[in-house]
Amino acid sequence: MKESIISEIQGILIDLNEHHSHVFIKEEISVNGENFNRHFTASSGFELKLQSVGVRTSGAVMMLDGFDASYEIRTGNIYRIERQEFIILIYENLGPNIVRKSEFHLHKEQYEVPKINVLLHQLQFESTNSGGHYRFEKLPVNTDYLMESLKEYINSLIKEKIDNINESNYDQAIKGLQSLQLKKHSLKSSPIKGKLLYWRDHRTSLDHRKTITDRYEFYEKLFLEKMNLFLDYIGVEAIYEIVGIDTYYSIGQDHVNEDIIIAGEKGVYLLHFGWSS
Repeated sequence: MKESIISEIQGILIDLNEHHSHVFIKEEISVNGENFNRHFTASSGFELKLQSVGVRTSGAVMMLDGFDASYEIRTGNIYRIERQEFIILIYENLGPNIVRKSEFHLHKEQYEVPKINVLLHQLQFESTNSGGHYRFEKLPVNTDYLMESLKEYINSLIKEKIDNINESNYDQAIKGLQSLQLKKHSLKSSPIKGKLLYWRDHRTSLDHRKTITDRYEFYEKLFLEKMNLFLDYIGVEAIYEIVGIDTYYSIGQDHVNEDIIIAGEKGVYLLHFGWSS
């Protein structure tokens, strides 16, 4: 193992011991290298209330022990560690083309978003919709001039894809921004439940399940509870539906897209539902 990785592991353990009592862990195992597309990847996630962290001498295993669960990483398998402001990413080589990515989310806002995503992905798995990619994420958009900032962000995403878009589709996507509208909802008439109701039964001839599973309603309840708590936390001010444009080349990325924009005191967030063949 490289000395730099050993040093980073030591720094992570010190950081967790001294500054963090909770961590949300998201684990992804891909059978296609670092391609973490859901078609190649198994994912799981859970919150850990830390009791102790360290490295077990036997097997050189990095351990995060909680009061109700634990998480281990074999240090000899680690080939890269990345650190962001409140996120630690650890990559392990588990075999030919098999990569395990462990994400440690350390800040409340940072670990609540992936927790919501875990529930959202589980909801989709239990529904009739086997295409598309539901997700919840924070957008680099300014709440003070929401429409203008959102258009700038979408425009930047379209331009990033210029090499993969033919000229006519690119022009159409850019011109389509002129039709972008934000349909505002009051907090009492949030469209989230209505979208869940629609997408839980969304099905085409390409989808493999005819009805939702027995577990769907359980996960829907958990998702709504977690989402409502998070909306309170960010001080939600308004909820909008994106209408008037196809977001395939930008924030949607599915063949069929429905996008909800949530604006709050702590930022702007995207809740995306969609279907792809």
